[in-house]
Amino acid sequence: MNRQRWAAVVAPLAAGALVLSACGGGTTGGGNAQVREMGTADINAQPVENLQDGGSVNLPLAQWPQQWNLNQVDGASVDLFLVGHAISFEPFAQQADGTVKVNTNFLLSADLISTTPQVVEMKINPKARWSDGMPITWRDIQANWQAQNGKNGDYQPANTAGWEDIDSVERGADDQDVLVRFGKPFSEWKGLTNFIYPASHYSTPDQFNKDWVDQIPVTAGPYRVKQIDNTGKVLVLERDPNWWGPKPKLDTITFRQVSASAQPQAFAGGALDAVDIGPDVATFQTLQQDADAEIRTALAPNWRVLNFNAKAGTPLSDPQVRIGVIRGIDRVALGKAVIGPIVPDVRPLNNRIYVEGQKYYQDDGAPYSYDPAAAGKALDAAGWTLPAGGQVRQKDGKPLTISLMYPAGTPVSANEGQVIKQQLSAIGVDVTFNVVDLNAWQTQYLQVGNFEMQNMAWEGTPFPISSSSGIYIYDPNNIAQNYGRIPDTEGIGDLFKKSFTEFDDDKRAAIGNEIDQALWREGFSLPLYQRPDAWGVKKGLANFGAFGFGAPDYTTVGWMK
Repeated sequence: MNRQRWAAVVAPLAAGALVLSACGGGTTGGGNAQVREMGTADINAQPVENLQDGGSVNLPLAQWPQQWNLNQVDGASVDLFLVGHAISFEPFAQQADGTVKVNTNFLLSADLISTTPQVVEMKINPKARWSDGMPITWRDIQANWQAQNGKNGDYQPANTAGWEDIDSVERGADDQDVLVRFGKPFSEWKGLTNFIYPASHYSTPDQFNKDWVDQIPVTAGPYRVKQIDNTGKVLVLERDPNWWGPKPKLDTITFRQVSASAQPQAFAGGALDAVDIGPDVATFQTLQQDADAEIRTALAPNWRVLNFNAKAGTPLSDPQVRIGVIRGIDRVALGKAVIGPIVPDVRPLNNRIYVEGQKYYQDDGAPYSYDPAAAGKALDAAGWTLPAGGQVRQKDGKPLTISLMYPAGTPVSANEGQVIKQQLSAIGVDVTFNVVDLNAWQTQYLQVGNFEMQNMAWEGTPFPISSSSGIYIYDPNNIAQNYGRIPDTEGIGDLFKKSFTEFDDDKRAAIGNEIDQALWREGFSLPLYQRPDAWGVKKGLANFGAFGFGAPDYTTVGWMK
């Protein structure tokens, strides 16, 4: 389960891979305000009869995927999600209001036919085919379960939540009838099947982990792979002539890797038709002045975060040090400094499970708000004291120096880093920077825990509890997306398990907020602010832009007549 767009675990975004989140505003300067209500998208929505038949569109990837299996731990990224909607078996379609509906191109129905025990029946559209001509069947669902249920340690899934609760995936009345039987209840079951991959390339650990490295062997969507250039970092998709659903309007879609800082220039030069602005003020201001651009904004479940590493022997292994750092950062000032020109009323995000705009969002962070005096007391209690006349705290003669890692070419991360460094220096914490290669930061630094602090973004989902479990549960045998290896001393894992068995939405949400409160006590990470969902899009491009809580339908993306 992966938490990109709606999937089930949150996807890591290269800091500055500028994903979508809650921003309002338009193309004029001082009138911007943060959108606080969900339910809309800003995509120049048009009926397909208003669109040209043919043409191409060029879209950016801030980070080039090396692993094209989104369910594998190295593949969980928003860039890959943007591609996946065009070429993948996607059982459910996410809506702008945060709900999902059955994607009838792939499923005729998906129903909870029993709760004791829990049984889900999915009926696959008999027209559905993989690009190699093989029909999509129950065996594909079975292979995805076996790869992600955690029973075979040679598979490396991004998350096992929900999949591990399934006892069996069986054939029903025919090959297109799937019966999923749960040994334990799993309330957010629709979040399991974000993208399904073919059994032909998923049935062994080697296939799951390696078949999708630097290649996309099989697709199942309105588009298929025409060309993939891992050297030039360009992926060209073309209409799949065997696609059984509504005919796409575009002939081709080209994805090219362009760093966040270079995207405005690529847009101006015609190499890109859309730019994910996110919280990048410079990009926002540049595109405001571009006569060919429209700024499109919407509320979305995306947010910036400062992650900590609890590696033994380092300062942040102590929860009190993490709490001290949290209370030493003025997130109001940070937000205004970084994205104030886009969102003048930006405010801190105070929940890791729910975001503003979602029904169950509540402010759990008030007891951990900016307070330099309280921060100093926490650090003192942890043994890190300020020597007389000194500027950096020490313990056993060692200075309190913490490294902040972020990828090069991500101005948002760099700007946040400068503010964090300045603010923490005021409480005696010395922050240094480790700026790493963008295309290596995930596999060589993030995944393996090769950092002390790092700032990035998460993109949320309509299934916020199960989707975030891989981030916050600690399992030393399956780190999943708990990149900082933060141990669980607050019963967080047990709370997640409890939530999975609760089918009442209100009661499950109450458990979700208990989880967030425990994460604050743990000093797990620091949510910074909800990211602006802002895109600069070339005028005339329809059904693309700020999708909010929704996702692109590439069969409807095209150019106005």
